[in-house]
Amino acid sequence: MRFRIAQCLCGPARHAILAMALGPETDDITDTEATSSLRAIIDALVDGRGDALAMALPPSLNPWCGLCGRHARDWVYEIRRSKPFTDWETAQRFLKECETDQAATKLLMDAIDESFDARVRNPGGSLQ
Repeated sequence: MRFRIAQCLCGPARHAILAMALGPETDDITDTEATSSLRAIIDALVDGRGDALAMALPPSLNPWCGLCGRHARDWVYEIRRSKPFTDWETAQRFLKECETDQAATKLLMDAIDESFDARVRNPGGSLQ
């Protein structure tokens, strides 16, 4: 089985801002609807209204890519198909592993001052 992934990317660098997997139960949702929903979620987070979403998301999101600094107005939204999986449970485990890996990479890049967020916090860091 393959599933759809609705994703917000920072633009040419394609750093993932937020993505949502569309499992088998969402086959009746069009790509346009899914992209619009993701855009509304991102807009709410950037506006600091994440608490109102009743989802497991932070209350707010900076209006820039934490890795490269690309502003939210330049972010792109798309739908892609996943690689094949034997079943939805296996796909969900893979997605959780990816999410964990990406969070660890972000923490590492922040720790060694190699991210835009690190530069915002520490203007004298190595990205000058």
